[in-house]
Amino acid sequence: MKIKDIFEWFYTKISHYNLFMPDEEEYHEDNDEPTDPTIVIKHQRYATRLYVLLLIITIYIVFILNLMNPQTRAITLSNITPSLYNQLRLEHPETLSCPCTSTSISYKTFVSNTIVYHPICTSVFVSEEWIKALYDPYASSYLVMDFRTTASSQFKFLAAFCSLSKTLISQALTDIDNSQLITIQLLSENEIQSEISGNIEIIQSSTPSQLIRPLDFLHVTTQSIFFISALKTNFAVYIRLTALFASTGEFYVTPTYYSPDPNDFNISAVQSSSCELTSSVTPAGFFSLTLTDNTFPNAFIYEIWPYFSPAHKNITISSMIDGFFGGCTPLDAVLASTFDCLYNQSCLEMLVDYFPQLSSTDLAWTNSLSVSSLKNQSLKNILPKLFVEEWSTNISYSKYFIQCAPVSCTYTETDQISLFYTISLFLSIYGGLCIILRSTALFLIYVWMKLKRYSINNNNNINIGSISILILFTSLSVQMTIITQSNPSLVTYRLLHQLYSDSLKCPCKKISISYDIFITLSLTLHQICSSGFISESWISTMTLLNDQPVYNTKLDAGLDGFGSRYFKLLSSICQLANRTIDDAVRQFLTKSFVTQYVISESEFNAKFNTTFKQFKQSLITEFNLLTDMVHLFTRVDQPYTNSKNAELLPITPSDETSNQSPPELKFSFTGPIDINSTSIDCICATNPRCQSSVVLYKWALLPNGDQDLTTPYLVPGYIAGCFMLDSLQLSTLECFYDETCLLIYYYYIIWTRLLYNIYDWSAVHPLVYDNTSSRFPPETSLSVIVREMMVEQWNFSCSFEQHYEACSPNYCTYSYTTHTYDLLGIIIQMISMLGGLTVALRLITPQIVRIILRLISPQVNTEPEGNYLSAIINY
Repeated sequence: MKIKDIFEWFYTKISHYNLFMPDEEEYHEDNDEPTDPTIVIKHQRYATRLYVLLLIITIYIVFILNLMNPQTRAITLSNITPSLYNQLRLEHPETLSCPCTSTSISYKTFVSNTIVYHPICTSVFVSEEWIKALYDPYASSYLVMDFRTTASSQFKFLAAFCSLSKTLISQALTDIDNSQLITIQLLSENEIQSEISGNIEIIQSSTPSQLIRPLDFLHVTTQSIFFISALKTNFAVYIRLTALFASTGEFYVTPTYYSPDPNDFNISAVQSSSCELTSSVTPAGFFSLTLTDNTFPNAFIYEIWPYFSPAHKNITISSMIDGFFGGCTPLDAVLASTFDCLYNQSCLEMLVDYFPQLSSTDLAWTNSLSVSSLKNQSLKNILPKLFVEEWSTNISYSKYFIQCAPVSCTYTETDQISLFYTISLFLSIYGGLCIILRSTALFLIYVWMKLKRYSINNNNNINIGSISILILFTSLSVQMTIITQSNPSLVTYRLLHQLYSDSLKCPCKKISISYDIFITLSLTLHQICSSGFISESWISTMTLLNDQPVYNTKLDAGLDGFGSRYFKLLSSICQLANRTIDDAVRQFLTKSFVTQYVISESEFNAKFNTTFKQFKQSLITEFNLLTDMVHLFTRVDQPYTNSKNAELLPITPSDETSNQSPPELKFSFTGPIDINSTSIDCICATNPRCQSSVVLYKWALLPNGDQDLTTPYLVPGYIAGCFMLDSLQLSTLECFYDETCLLIYYYYIIWTRLLYNIYDWSAVHPLVYDNTSSRFPPETSLSVIVREMMVEQWNFSCSFEQHYEACSPNYCTYSYTTHTYDLLGIIIQMISMLGGLTVALRLITPQIVRIILRLISPQVNTEPEGNYLSAIINY
């Protein structure tokens, strides 16, 4: 056979190939269908060719999609154990999901903490009996660096600090126990360790501030307001008998100076060690001579008391006590102490020679402290640790696993589809696929022929109308559709939220997010806090002006309350506010935001703007509580300070028996001088709210000697009160913006610097007000600025972008209402409905007809009935 004959035979077979027998033609029953057999066969061949084409395309799609796309299987395992979970986590770290039965687990169920305190807090050295044994009713008669002066007071402070530290630690442990671990999924042991350790570290770092912050404020106010210690450690109160005051004596209140070497007199070094400026300390010991024997014979220039040091040639040191100090106050001394003597038994045994009451106690006080990891550290460094030597946390993962109680774990596996599976899949769907494609091919050919030979008759109208109703009904059917968007970006999320805000849900991959990830918080303090007016150089110079009674260098009496002590207090408040805010901000940023789903951007901004306002208000309220407490203390208790609220006057009472006149002191209650009457019209003892403007009635020539300022000068912004804190808060900063006002200070400074040959000093520039960057005009009262913690501007921002990145949702779901079927779905639905109805009616109709005929003619012969029924059906 020739090749041409083969091609002709093949072409003939293909052109005459027909899969549809005439009895399979479903459209011959319509009246408008052609009955010409040639045309029917032609249509069947068209349908055959279309069917073959559709079958080839379908087979290609099925094979390609199954061979190229891997198969993902979700596998669920029950009876989960820790070991099984660890194995699954190693094998399927990305897809493993083990939901917890309980999403909120209390720390106390699986976390325990063990605290080891410094041995001093559990020793006899903080007992009441020990403190009483160290008490000396004549403590103020010893030298300031004699340990007997402050021993009892130092150990009182130490016992109080230990007790308060234990209370704070106990509260912290309670807070830890009551904390809740919120987790949807079972976490690994490393994740649990990291999560719990991080939260405990936050509590550990925040707890000490509850002690340190009030202590800092107490330290600042004690030094700045100049409370005079009854132990005479920071100020010396004495009467000097002179020829001018032979009958009554001259009264002095002089700050203590802890000079490192009194023989090497240097005014700047001495001034910098004054208890007015700093919390000076010196090593403590026991000295053979008392304060009374040493004050005046060893006094120095202008009889300022006492330029003492243990190395002074006229002072005999009986012994030194290691690790203890004397200072401006017992608090200063104990904060500097390292307690070395308490670790040394021979040093402890020496104490009984100076504290005889120790021998009558039942305490085992000669037993030295056990070795401590905090040995050789000062109390100032120990307090931030709250005397804790070791804080160990035990996290039981097995107990956590029991509380989480995962019922099952699910993970996914991805398998490559094999050729055998693809062939099996094709064979399994081949039968149904053939039926669908045969029906589709016949239907499409039928529709095509209808359009080609379009004619209108009643039957067509009925069919078209019926089909139109069915199509309309199908197309109007609606349903709720849930869509899942995998790994949505922020842009995608914003678009989805804009379109589907009511139903959009995006579960966070990480439900607990630290604030510092998406919040930035900084601040700008008032410019006075960064100016030269609170610098050490300026304050030291002001101290010289206050203390040197030399012509042209003694600060005018009207400015006495606005010298070194004023600027020192202002500097201390700036530093305290800055430290307080830094600590609070650091703790604030360590908090966590817990959310299961991504919240909307508007809700996010509103929430954290409110959170920041609450944080700021609570911080300001806490700070103001401290200042209000000091105000309350000074106004109610009216302590004697080195200020103008009261004066001590020497008197010489008459003793008729001995005919002697020992000098005595009496209090003279005073207050601010009224600028109009130049007298004291308000007494601080009866009215602690006394105040008056500051007027300079006469002050010396300007440096150029051209002008004698004898006209009273009202100092802008200065208001004198009963206590230093009152004067500061009542006043404004107007003088520091005014160059004319500052010339007063410059005048005295220049003379003082020339007197002591101090030239390394430059003028402090006045403040500059800018209403665009400052919310406090110059005339704003300092009480207003202090109550705002000296803050000019809070710089707060929260980034939704960074929050979303940290949340990192794996998917988002949203729902919307849509038509149940699209165009393709409507076509498929029509085909399935028509095909299904045709098959169903062919099966049901004969049975219904038989039943009806039997009911109507029950006596009819069966055979005729069958023939009649067949005739009806065939018809």
